[in-house]
Amino acid sequence: REGKATLPLILAMQRGNAQQAATVRSAIETGSIDQLDEIAAIVRATGALEATRSAAAAEAQRAIDAAMRLPANAHREAMVTLAAQLLARRA
Repeated sequence: REGKATLPLILAMQRGNAQQAATVRSAIETGSIDQLDEIAAIVRATGALEATRSAAAAEAQRAIDAAMRLPANAHREAMVTLAAQLLARRA
């Protein structure tokens, strides 16, 4: 709606056929939500939603790995816990 191409929409345009990509691109450019149901279906059908979830999980794991190099304290544990919650949602 704000004209921002988020990762699920970018992946849907890359993975979809020409018509699907055009539908998503048009909605982004115009900010229209008239075809929201169709766009959501395209995102699911192209596997863009699962790919986005996988990318988010990979970034959460990177955050955990980076945080574990910091000195052990409550702040580090809070960051690790937050990132781990994302990973737990995938299971």
